[in-house]
This record gives sequence, C-alpha cells and structure tokens, in this order.
Amino acid sequence: MKDRPFDVTKAVDFSDDQIAETWVDLASDDGFQHLADPRSTMPLILLGGKGSGRTHLMRYYSYPVQKVRAVGDDLVEYLRKEGYVGIYMRCEGLNAGRFDGKGQSAETWATVFAYYMDLWLSELTLIVVRDAFSAKAEFAAAESAISERIRQLFDEPPQLSEQSLQGLMSAFTRLRRQVDVAVNNAALVRSLGDLKVTASRGRLVSGVPRVLTDAVPLLRRVQFDYLIDELENLSEAQQEYVNTLIREKTPPCTFVVGARLYGFRTRRTLSAGEENKAGSEYEQVLLDEHLREDPRYEDFARRLVIKRLVQAGYSQIAADHDSGRRRVDEVFDTPQASQFEDAQTQFVFENYTSSSSRPWMMKLRHQLETLPIAETVRLSPENIDRVLAGVECYAHPLLEKTNIFLLYQDWSAGRDLV
Repeated sequence: MKDRPFDVTKAVDFSDDQIAETWVDLASDDGFQHLADPRSTMPLILLGGKGSGRTHLMRYYSYPVQKVRAVGDDLVEYLRKEGYVGIYMRCEGLNAGRFDGKGQSAETWATVFAYYMDLWLSELTLIVVRDAFSAKAEFAAAESAISERIRQLFDEPPQLSEQSLQGLMSAFTRLRRQVDVAVNNAALVRSLGDLKVTASRGRLVSGVPRVLTDAVPLLRRVQFDYLIDELENLSEAQQEYVNTLIREKTPPCTFVVGARLYGFRTRRTLSAGEENKAGSEYEQVLLDEHLREDPRYEDFARRLVIKRLVQAGYSQIAADHDSGRRRVDEVFDTPQASQFEDAQTQFVFENYTSSSSRPWMMKLRHQLETLPIAETVRLSPENIDRVLAGVECYAHPLLEKTNIFLLYQDWSAGRDLV
C-alpha cells in the first residue's frame, strides 16, 4: 500500500529528513535563497500566512537540515561553503504565556522573559556548535578557553561541573530550569522566590557567537543565523525584546524572524522606545505576495505535487518533467475562476440557507452581544443588527468573511463599528 502523500500539511510535523526530502525550490537558480538569503548580514522579517511555506523555508535553513544536506561531505566545510549555521527556535516552545500575571509586574516579566530567551538561544547555539565542530582538533584545543570566556559573559558566572563545552551546556540547562521552576510556581506562591538574573540583557545572544569565532578560526567564515519562528505566539512586550535583539545585533550573528502577517504586532524596541525601520534595521519579505506575483509559482506548485507523489510511490506520475505536468493537470480539478471564487464556495449554499445561519455570522453576533466594543460600552440590539447587515453578503461568502475580518480589525483599533 502506498503512502498518502498529502496527509501531513504542517511543516512542524515533518522530521528533519522529510524537510530536506520534500524541499522544492522556486527554480534551479536558488529562487528562495534569492528571496530570503540566510547569508545576508541584514536581519530578515519573513511574514506569511498559514500554508505559505514559511516554516518549511526556515527549517530548511536550520542546522539539523543543513546536516542532512551535507551527508557524504565534510560537515564543517559544507557549513563554511554555505556561509552560515542556522539556530532554529519556535516561539511556541517558550510557552510565552507563562511570563504574565501571577502577581508580578510587567517590568518583572519583561526582565525574566529576556533572560530566559537569552539562555535558550545560547544553549541551542552551543548544542549546534558542539555537534558540528567538536571533532575538529582546533576546536577541541580551544574548548576549555571557550567555556571560560563564555562563563565570563555572565554578571555572576555559573559554576561548571567541568571546564568543557559539555560542562557549560549543563550550566545553561540548570539556569534555564531554575527559571522554569520559579515561573511555573509563581501562580501558586505569587512570587518568583529567590530567582536571580545572572546575565545582562542580550549579552549572551551576541557574545556566545563572538567568543566562538574569536577562538576557532574554522568558524570565522560562518555566520550565526538565529531563526526565530512563530513570533505571533509572543505578546507585544515580548516581541519588543526580539526587536531589540535585531536592532542591537552584532557580527557574527543575525536574525531571521518568521510570523503570520498580522502576528507581527509591533516594531517598537526597548531602546528608548524607538521603532525598527524596514530597510534600515531589517528587511521584510511578504512571502504570500511574492509567491502570488512570481511567474514561476505555477510550475513550482506542480513540481511540489509531483515530488510528494513520487516519494509516496507513485513513480509513474513523473517519467519526465513534461509528462509529470500533464499527469498532474489530468488528475487534479481546476476550479472555474471567478471574482469571488464562487465555485469553491458553492458548498456554503448547500449547508446554510441564510447568512444568519452561517457559523461565522453566528460567532460575530455572539461576540457583539457579549463583548464590549470600547472599554465597558456595549452595542444595543438595534446597532448589532445594523452591523451584521453591513457585513452580510449572502451571494458571495468569501466577501462576507472578508468583511468580517476587516470589521474585527476596526474593532481592535477602537473604531466606531456602527
């Protein structure tokens, strides 16, 4: 029995091997790298909706997938040739919601979150470097000195079980777990106990790569890319810290930050409240827009489908490129194009006889009835009916949902809904 090639729809559910195996570039001339170059020293904000390929792209740039691609080659030389090593972190893994409330001030949580993120990114960096470079003699010779120099980046240097990278990594893990325990119990005791922040904000994130490149000549041609994905899972205050890291980044590190388009909530930093500016502190790529406008996208989509089918055992689909294109066109429906995708939304009319019975309209009515529109102000029943009538578009469900989306934006911005 053949595999079902489209069962997995989210890149986070792929293994590192699968990320490499299912990779399809826009074209043979490094299409995605031209769009989002991990070798660039300029930080990159990569924005894309669900299904845009943002996470797949960022994981493709990460060290575990670099290692998969380097099979058969000298790993260190491969990284030097690529010019970067990708340190990948999903913001979801931070459980960012823990750093809020529990009787602590916003200033306290901002400090603790920044410290935790510094520890996390630095620990991931050490794990990657140890895995990639520890077999090299010059790295082994410098390991003790590296450990001591990184230890001295702390305001209160931690004790090491051994003067080695392993001892240092154990110290980072211990410090991070101390934060975990304090944060997890703060809701019970309304206190962070005797938790101490032992490193100045941002010093580890910029300092660890610099120590490594100073101590090991092999690393001097390698840029450290912090790949921070799913930024939308961070609060606005937490995003301000990421923006601050971007603003104050120093060689040999840079940042590639991925987020949903409307999940990038603020450009503000902790640097006197100044905002990062596109083109100055970072470059911004709207992945969906580029893919829609790229004339190569149609061919890219076909090649992606063909690759999934071949890997699932449907080898007959792609005897060659042209035959593969024809077979794909034969077995997949091509919906009739229309301004508001009427063919694709026909099922809505089959399931709901009126706009008011559609789930999104029912949800909107419930929220208008139960939630304040401005502080404690609530809409009257008459005004609720007026708002619903204003967004309703029975003939075109897609337009109706777009109206609701725009209404929610106005609601969030505090505009007069009526």
